Amino acid sequence: MLLFFIERSSLSIDPLQVAVLMGPAMALACVAATYCLARQVCGRDEEALLAAFFVSVLPALLSCSECGVLDGAGVGCASMVFAMYHVVRAMASNGIQSPLCAGLLYFVMAMCWEEHTFFLNLFAIYMLFLVSMG
Repeated sequence: MLLFFIERSSLSIDPLQVAVLMGPAMALACVAATYCLARQVCGRDEEALLAAFFVSVLPALLSCSECGVLDGAGVGCASMVFAMYHVVRAMASNGIQSPLCAGLLYFVMAMCWEEHTFFLNLFAIYMLFLVSMG
């Protein structure tokens, strides 16, 4: 669907270029999400920058950030950290936007790591909890 809109807008984007640059982009998103999460938890920029630095030199993240490496791990790691950020943010605020973003990002993470059955089990546990609470 995205390719349809790109073709209609007369942009010349090669899918190979997108695949090559998606790994580093997801690694950058993971570092940014770690900064946001640490900033939300600690409240200080120094700790947030230190946490982002330590995540940026992790061997697992470095292997996912190579140009041309596009797999579910890079997208899953970034969405997992962003989901945790939104969970912490949702606990600090009373809005509905952060829990919805956390749920959506958790869904993206599970789809990237092909954990479809986990969602079915989670839904069943939630329904059991609702029935038991009345």
